[in-house]
Amino acid sequence: TNVMFRTLYRAAALGKPTLQLNERIVILGSGWGGYQIVLNLNKNIPLTVVSPSNHFVFTPLLPSTAVGTLEFRCIQEPIRNALGPSSSYVQAKARKLDPETKSILCESVHDEQQFEIQYDKLVIAVGVKTNTFGIESIKEGNGIYFLKHLYHARQIRN
Repeated sequence: TNVMFRTLYRAAALGKPTLQLNERIVILGSGWGGYQIVLNLNKNIPLTVVSPSNHFVFTPLLPSTAVGTLEFRCIQEPIRNALGPSSSYVQAKARKLDPETKSILCESVHDEQQFEIQYDKLVIAVGVKTNTFGIESIKEGNGIYFLKHLYHARQIRN
């Protein structure tokens, strides 16, 4: 996926037509990698972004929101604002990938209903879970926050 990201990113930066308008392009994730691809691809290329989060968060500024220096809305950008007119956003989690049929089994974050999305090209730009190295006392909650999402900063601030 890293090779595909670099290829798409370079093609977008150089304005080279490596993607066809009739291809189904799916981007998993709305973080740093997924958001950069959405921003840099031609807006006429139809994309589908699948992510449980409907916004991009500028994470280096999360501590500033937690202490009140910045408002929360200052460091987030709705993913739909970056999409072109023929693109779409789906608020869901990708649960299973089938490269043979080029389909992704997704689960809605609202009602946990499962559905499939077909793709021709896929960009996997999902985030990661924080590694606690098996230390039982380091679990999110009860005053421990990994400060990766806006709700973490809100909980610290409140």
